[in-house]
Amino acid sequence: MHEFETLFPITGKKVYFVGIKGSGMSALAELFQKAGAIVSGSDTEETFYTDAILQQLGIEYKEGFKESNLDDDYQLVIHSSAYNRGTNPDLKEAVKRNLPIMEYTQALGAYSQNIPSCGIAGVHGKTTTTGITGTLLKEMGLPVSVLAGSAISNFDGKSTFVSGADFFVAETCEYKRHFLSFCPDIIIVTSIEPDHLDYFKDFNDIFSAFLSYAEKLPDSGTFCMASADEYEGQVTGLGSPSAILIYCKDDKGANLLGETIAVRRPDIKLVPYGAEADGLFKVTDITQMDGVTKFKLGGIAGELAIRIPGKHNVLNSAAAIAASVYINSLLADSSGAEYSKASNGDPIENILKREAAKIASGLEKFKGSKRRSELLGTIHGITFMDDYAHHPTAIETTLAGLRSFFPGKRIIVDFMSHTYSRTAALMEEFAVSFGNADIVVINKIYASAREKTSDFGDLNRDFFRKIADNHDKVFYYHEPDDAMEFLKKELKKGDLFVTMGAGDNWKLGVKLYDYFKQGWGL
Repeated sequence: MHEFETLFPITGKKVYFVGIKGSGMSALAELFQKAGAIVSGSDTEETFYTDAILQQLGIEYKEGFKESNLDDDYQLVIHSSAYNRGTNPDLKEAVKRNLPIMEYTQALGAYSQNIPSCGIAGVHGKTTTTGITGTLLKEMGLPVSVLAGSAISNFDGKSTFVSGADFFVAETCEYKRHFLSFCPDIIIVTSIEPDHLDYFKDFNDIFSAFLSYAEKLPDSGTFCMASADEYEGQVTGLGSPSAILIYCKDDKGANLLGETIAVRRPDIKLVPYGAEADGLFKVTDITQMDGVTKFKLGGIAGELAIRIPGKHNVLNSAAAIAASVYINSLLADSSGAEYSKASNGDPIENILKREAAKIASGLEKFKGSKRRSELLGTIHGITFMDDYAHHPTAIETTLAGLRSFFPGKRIIVDFMSHTYSRTAALMEEFAVSFGNADIVVINKIYASAREKTSDFGDLNRDFFRKIADNHDKVFYYHEPDDAMEFLKKELKKGDLFVTMGAGDNWKLGVKLYDYFKQGWGL
């Protein structure tokens, strides 16, 4: 077994990424490159949006997997969870050559051990929260690195933002307890409820994963790093460390986590946010109209505004504001004076007042992330949007937000459910989640390679019937493209058309948008 500790810091090391075109993998490759590693990799011949990013960064990669891609010069091989060592030619060769191999989540965790870090987690909202946090830190001009799980408009269409290496912010995933590889000093938890039910048994099981993650926070007064003394010269301008759990008071699961941690780890600083929270991060006065969502926050005078829909994104904004000011409190400004010691009174309240204008500006500038209420455009009065919502709660909150955000529009949704296990386990919740849609089009369930679909009977039929029992206008088209002719005739000026889910039905929205753009729908 290789001792990965000897590979970090990564400066000067030759690192190979298998599956380098993935959103997370390409982002991690960029971070490693900017940390001084010599980065290359391989992936399929299919073209992704990350191809352009890798080329812009000057990172070489090979199209296609084969044994000849690797040699003994590589000091570390990192691979996407989509590939395994027993079947992927590159990884089989790495095993044969006895090269150190890490999965993406392990490598992300190892990176976080060498820099003070914030992990952003939750069943819903973690990508958007990471994107907003990075946008606020960017606006504040702080020397940080940020990694999100999808492309962020404000990160120049990449999944990363890098302005320095004094602090690291990353989206961290609960699936298979992957986030337990991460080494956090601050954690955000947006939501906890049953999901990934092919792996987690029930709420208690997934809650136990989040509890284990929160308990990874270090003892107050220390940083969660491999060796704080070893990196003292590399991480400058840091104030006194403090383990911090930022959690959504409005979410039952996240609130239960806060209550549990208060008993089990009283040394951890608890920072609640939301309408049910008290103090600096209490959310009030949410209004949505004509493409703008406005709200007030306890520690900031006046209104704040975001240009993405939904109360859930107000909560994500509140979490991001909390994280950014606590990170700010640990970092020095350009003159070397610590914000946390800048003036008398509550240092966090002082930062909120000091940075209020930049926070407001950052929120207004945030344009969203890929597949999260992503606006494709408006053509002939029809607005086209794509959203990743694939859990009943996310569907319900997203549609409610769109209803308020776009008053008067008819909302037409094409939905492709993701995984048979999730669809079967949450059937009743799915059935009532489309109440704010005027028309619902259901496609076949997008199966996971890790499940045996024959175990679920005719779940596509059962799912459609359950939705139809609870909604007046529901249509079934097995393949997304099968719905093209129906939607060409149905869509009219003033409509909002949303492709929704974690499958590949987003392609339908692109095709329809192109169809109307060419004038065929007139």
